[in-house]
Amino acid sequence: MPQLVYFDLYAKAEPIRLLLNHAKVAFEDVRMTGNMWTERKENVPAGQVPVWITDDGKVYNQSHAILRALGIEHGYYGETFEERWAADMVLDTYDDLGVSGVFKPWFTP
Repeated sequence: MPQLVYFDLYAKAEPIRLLLNHAKVAFEDVRMTGNMWTERKENVPAGQVPVWITDDGKVYNQSHAILRALGIEHGYYGETFEERWAADMVLDTYDDLGVSGVFKPWFTP
């Protein structure tokens, strides 16, 4: 079964979780603790999560790239220029809202 690996937060993995659940895709939602992250960090691309691990063990990182690829695979990305633009516009707006800025107070001393 494929795995989505992230912390027990909504943040960057939540749009992926929502897409997978809406598409009724079976996956293991691995929500790491700090200790789990310490053990796994060296084994993920760029030392970043979320990661998508396929059934055959391939590991993919970067939340938007994962979301786009799964969106295409499951029919959510669109057939036309306008439909693909609309999907990317939502992702870019999400970034503009500053997910890292919104959550920064929780991760800085």
